[in-house]
Amino acid sequence: MISALNNYSPYLINFLLINLIQNTLFLILILLLLKIIRSAPASVKFSVGFIALIKLIIPSFLPFRFFPNQLAVIQNTVYKLSPIIVESNSSSEQSVNVFSIVLISWTLISAALIIYYIFSHALFVKKIDKNKTREIDNLNLPVLCKCKVFTSPVVQLPVTTGFFRKKIFMPESWHNWDQDKKDYVLRHEIAHINRHDSWLSLFQL
Repeated sequence: MISALNNYSPYLINFLLINLIQNTLFLILILLLLKIIRSAPASVKFSVGFIALIKLIIPSFLPFRFFPNQLAVIQNTVYKLSPIIVESNSSSEQSVNVFSIVLISWTLISAALIIYYIFSHALFVKKIDKNKTREIDNLNLPVLCKCKVFTSPVVQLPVTTGFFRKKIFMPESWHNWDQDKKDYVLRHEIAHINRHDSWLSLFQL
């Protein structure tokens, strides 16, 4: 296990660094493009951002040059299953190299950050839902949307939650807004729902 980790970790780290540089340059180009087309319709800008996100989500594949001599190792392992394997397993313990330590640390930190984000977001949503005041009745939504709208003392700005059962939480000052402001804010939040931004935010992790 340690031997395999030591063998593969330098190539994986090299691959990750190359992808990090490529994705950074790609995002810079996308941001420049969005700045150029800032006067374009929102649907066009959203399409550009969505395509960029899909490109970043799709995993790259390791080219075979990242694994030199691995075919020979695999063939020798298949055709020479013998006590040599036992001897290698019973040999002195191998130490983990620097590349393996970096790879393990990167993996653990990334996993910890993702878990922390999901856990903290879940607690925040639970807190909002628990402290919601009441559902806003007789609401004429300016855009068709299967969602419920509540007021909550916890939020200071409109918040949309849920992946399947969509809920919009408004601050308690909602009742003091004029109708034009209410329609504008509702259209904005419903646009997030119709674009499935909650799923996109999850994929961005």
